[in-house]
Amino acid sequence: MKYLFAGFLALCLSTPIISQKVFVRDDNTNLFGTPSAEGKVVTVLKKNTEAEILKYHETWILIQSPEYVGWLESRLLSTIQAVPQKTMVVETATPTRPETVTTYTPGRTYIRGSRGGCYYINSNGNKTYVARSFCD
Repeated sequence: MKYLFAGFLALCLSTPIISQKVFVRDDNTNLFGTPSAEGKVVTVLKKNTEAEILKYHETWILIQSPEYVGWLESRLLSTIQAVPQKTMVVETATPTRPETVTTYTPGRTYIRGSRGGCYYINSNGNKTYVARSFCD
């Protein structure tokens, strides 16, 4: 019974997963002819190279890329294709001066600010800037 289970386990581990796509995680990834880092390098794969899993052996996976078949360590593969990083350029608007009110209203209290601007407090409680001459 023990040997039957061991045989079944070996069969499961060597059975290919059909059509499971994986992607190479890094640029300049060596694809080996044997499941060992001391093995012969078959080729060097680029990041996001698509491949199909053929077989597992310990921490190594036999894959078939579009052009080659070889072994990679499982940590070098991903089931998700990496999305290239995009650089976003953000343009900031040039600050504009608030519109200046040019019509003088008698009875309104005009205030000169610390930097010389002239304003009044509107009905919303906010500053409304007016021509500097209104504070003279």
